[in-house]
Amino acid sequence: MAGSNIDYEQIFKNIPIAVRAVSKDKVVVAANKEMAALTGVPIEKAVGMPCYEQFGGELCETACPLEQGMAGEKVVLEAEKQRTDGSPVLVRLYAGPLVSDDGEIMGIVESYVDVTHEHEDEERIMAFQRELLEVSTPVITVWDGVVSVPIMGTLDSERTQLVMENLLEAIVAREAEVAIIDISGIGTVDSAVADHLIRTAKAVRLVGAVPILTGINANIAQTIARLGIELEGLKTMSTLRDGLRYAISLQSGEK
Repeated sequence: MAGSNIDYEQIFKNIPIAVRAVSKDKVVVAANKEMAALTGVPIEKAVGMPCYEQFGGELCETACPLEQGMAGEKVVLEAEKQRTDGSPVLVRLYAGPLVSDDGEIMGIVESYVDVTHEHEDEERIMAFQRELLEVSTPVITVWDGVVSVPIMGTLDSERTQLVMENLLEAIVAREAEVAIIDISGIGTVDSAVADHLIRTAKAVRLVGAVPILTGINANIAQTIARLGIELEGLKTMSTLRDGLRYAISLQSGEK
């Protein structure tokens, strides 16, 4: 930068992450070898290049760090950037104003950390957790035209959605007429759990099957009564065996 005596090469060379300095005119005035490795642009070529050409992306148009830095703000965010060859990289950006000895903001200093692998690991973990949930909520054919899904543990919004998707897919694929939702393995039922069950039952009706809720023990029945929860016409039975008998009776036309 004009009028600056800062020795960026000495400052940047020992920093173990990608760093660059950008002038208020959006020109790269310094970068280290880690920045060169991240962007694919050699240091000697990067210096003098517009910052958005060295390391561009949507961020440059929507929330330019330079503009925030020139306003005296510090920036910490994650965003997808693009190397000069067009390949994307997910980074964590730290940026702040570069201030001269007399207090003038001359530009910004940006540091970048490649977090692509972190997010890939998080996505793999989430996929694994979803697989575990699917294994823990199997849809079983218990009789001709009757499917059942046993629910163990807790029932939150995410798991409700998974149960609903798996159950509806099974009903359609197996042409089931009755779906038994067994909650024997759920420790407690509160208004939130009841709402999840009602949503699932409504979805079952929408695909043309009859929902039956089994596993209503004394404690759960008392809780439902105490909270004034209305299961809106959902057929409830105390045991899975009772539910299956009822389902068979529906199949045979009995009541």
